[in-house]
Amino acid sequence: MRALLITALALAACDDSAPGSPVAGPRIIAVIADPPTIAADATTHLSVLTAIDGFPAPADAVMWRACSPYALVVDPVRDCAGDAALELALDADGDAVLDVAALAAKFDIVLPSITSADDPCGEDVLAVSVVVEAEVAGERLIAVKSVEVGVAPPVRTNPVVLHGLLDDVPLVDGAAVEGGRRYALGAEIDPTSRDLVCFRDETMPARRESVEVYALAGGGAVVRGNDIDIDDDEAGVTSVDPVELELPAGPASVPLWLVGIDRDGGVGVQYRVLEVR
Repeated sequence: MRALLITALALAACDDSAPGSPVAGPRIIAVIADPPTIAADATTHLSVLTAIDGFPAPADAVMWRACSPYALVVDPVRDCAGDAALELALDADGDAVLDVAALAAKFDIVLPSITSADDPCGEDVLAVSVVVEAEVAGERLIAVKSVEVGVAPPVRTNPVVLHGLLDDVPLVDGAAVEGGRRYALGAEIDPTSRDLVCFRDETMPARRESVEVYALAGGGAVVRGNDIDIDDDEAGVTSVDPVELELPAGPASVPLWLVGIDRDGGVGVQYRVLEVR
């Protein structure tokens, strides 16, 4: 099963939907694992991005724990605690470190004994849930991030969101835009950060993975539509299916987050502030 990003957007509540809009109050924007997929003898580092009313705001306190792969995590507070959880240490930058060896020792995990020759696409993986609890402005926010662990998984990267596109015009931070209007909001992903999709059928042409970009806007703006789809056709031509961004009449400062999520649980984030006139 491919990794999913699950973000909790309310006090002690978990929502299995993708990020949405509008953004109000304390909120977890994204949880990022770098790298998003790891081998059995490796580690990954996890970070969390938080905001208040859409503007970046570091958490006052953050706690991380990995869940037992044998536990069904429906409620991360109840199902990923005590003997069913492993507290994660922090690195020098304050990010959590998920060490597969420590996880295996804690939960007696036996990883699939399969070779890369038998699993050329690295699909035989173990999904490990990691819970982060962040305190922001007196509120407790919870998110669950799934990390894939395999014996010899292919190298995977997080998508890099280069910029947003407002009516096909690249957005720069502090861009002045006309208020009271609706715009087509797209995004551009660095193509080198879109991993190649593996096909067991060698006759299939190579193709870069699709990325779904979710827009989160504050400042009275509203995003209409589910997500910005970025995909390639069989000829390798990239298409962008935008959403609609409705801006307030202004004047206002509109924080805009673009959260890109790929098929392997990779996450990339771009943040901009639009100055509505």
